[in-house]
Amino acid sequence: MIAATRSDVEDLARRARALRIAVGEIGDESVRLPVGDLAVGDRVMALRNDCLLGVQNGMRGVVVALNGRGVQVVVDDDRRVVLPGWYLQHGHLTYADAITAHKAQGLTVDRAFVLASGPLSREWGYAALSRAREETRVYVGSEGGRSVDAKELGGRHLRRGDDAIRDLAEALFRSTGKALAVERKPPAPELEL
Repeated sequence: MIAATRSDVEDLARRARALRIAVGEIGDESVRLPVGDLAVGDRVMALRNDCLLGVQNGMRGVVVALNGRGVQVVVDDDRRVVLPGWYLQHGHLTYADAITAHKAQGLTVDRAFVLASGPLSREWGYAALSRAREETRVYVGSEGGRSVDAKELGGRHLRRGDDAIRDLAEALFRSTGKALAVERKPPAPELEL
């Protein structure tokens, strides 16, 4: 799941974790972290590089064991890493079920679920909507929520009166990029006569 703001990411991760607990994917025994409780089965993401531990910022994996001294994680490249308590207590590990579009840059997944709320722009849209190989679902804010396929975002597919989708399409056309000094045309010099 991808969202624009950290608060939306935290909310989505909390909801996803609750669903995973309900279906038994996450164990009962847990350790307390700044992000919340962490248990076997939690999908996590490292937030700080540490070459001695073998972790990089953005690395994802699943917790397979834990004790009072740390956790063992099987990362997505099938390596096992042990993250000590100090790494966890400093807030260098978080839930990975939801991430910001900024954090998703460079990530490729089969399916992406994108919450389109908050400060959106063309640049955000590119980072969020280009992560999936097979399917991207976009969830726009409206009464009761509405899921749309990314293909619906083109103007010809918008229905008259569908304000949430129209607003999203307009936001994705706006750029927040800044011009470099070398890209700006210098002002014409004033001539003294």
